[in-house]
Amino acid sequence: MPVVAYRKLRDRVYDAWWNVNTCRPPAVDTTDAGRFSDGTRYEPIWYPLLERYVDALAPAPDDVVFDVGSGLGRVLMAFARRGVARCVGIEISAELAAIAERNALLLRRPLGRTGPSTRIETRVEDASTADYSGGTIYFMSNPFGPRTLAAVMDGIARSIAADPRPVRIAYCTPRHEQILHGLPWLAPRGTVHYHFHRSSISYWHHDPSIHPAPVVGDAPIARIGVSDEPEVVRARAA
Repeated sequence: MPVVAYRKLRDRVYDAWWNVNTCRPPAVDTTDAGRFSDGTRYEPIWYPLLERYVDALAPAPDDVVFDVGSGLGRVLMAFARRGVARCVGIEISAELAAIAERNALLLRRPLGRTGPSTRIETRVEDASTADYSGGTIYFMSNPFGPRTLAAVMDGIARSIAADPRPVRIAYCTPRHEQILHGLPWLAPRGTVHYHFHRSSISYWHHDPSIHPAPVVGDAPIARIGVSDEPEVVRARAA
């Protein structure tokens, strides 16, 4: 069976198993959306890879997960099935967010899972101006260009400055990770390359007992010399 057909089949099996619809995103163009017009085309992460990404973050029952550029909510559903406290999606497309909300209502819990269900919400807003308060895990899968990413990181820094806490960040397809490298309050935990799948993900963390407190600026892009030129190739996954 060709690799692409096999992946599509696995995704459909997962969707049926979880009782959601994340395999057929509508043709929504978000490449020019947002304050900086640097969005990317939505593409869901292949389920088996997503499971590995979630495993690496070791989500706990008290975690609050933000998926920035959440699309149809596949990442949100994956974390919710692990029993975290809350999942928050930030999505600029109202059409994609509406499907994600339906998926949240239909999501099937794992067999044997007891206790309260994870609260899942999707907020329709520009990631560059979103409120990131309370998050302990932030997940991004190349959802936008460097200017929006810089603004998102300032938003996360602002939330940590107001409420010091440990956080973990996962950046899948990290095209602009130089922005994260330029932040003194954030430390890399490593990058994992899945060469067969042509995918990579970098992991980061902030621990207030070890790392300096975040310093909030207008946007770190100005401090680290990232070009303002628009990107030509744009694709994201969630």
